Amino acid sequence: MKSFPMVWTGVLFLLVLKCVYAVGQWDCYHWTARDQDLIYARGGDQEAERKVCEVIRGHVFTGGNNAGTPGCGGCWCCQKLKALWMCHAWTARELAMIKALGGGKMAERAVCDGTIGHLFTAGQNSLTPGCGTCWCCQKI
Repeated sequence: MKSFPMVWTGVLFLLVLKCVYAVGQWDCYHWTARDQDLIYARGGDQEAERKVCEVIRGHVFTGGNNAGTPGCGGCWCCQKLKALWMCHAWTARELAMIKALGGGKMAERAVCDGTIGHLFTAGQNSLTPGCGTCWCCQKI
């Protein structure tokens, strides 16, 4: 029963994380002064914005239709969010704690979620970009 508060803390953390990251894995790209100069030099129209946006690796020009770029809002030039997570490798101490809690998925969840900045995902990492297929992810 000692792991009960850790489990609920982990569940609460997961709910908060879902609210924060539910918007998606894209963000609005804000034009720099150099970008704006290039846009105006190319005519200042939508096609000029497209060319300047898409010359940047990984950026997508959407013209404001962001169905394929969740999280970009109403922006016209969207950028992928960088990996914010990485796979956590269990320490010897954590493995001992998992064993003491009876092993298995719930024990792993309690230990992972009980560590600040970690999230137990059971390999479902759509909310933890960069973590791959790990079950315990940590913020970078």
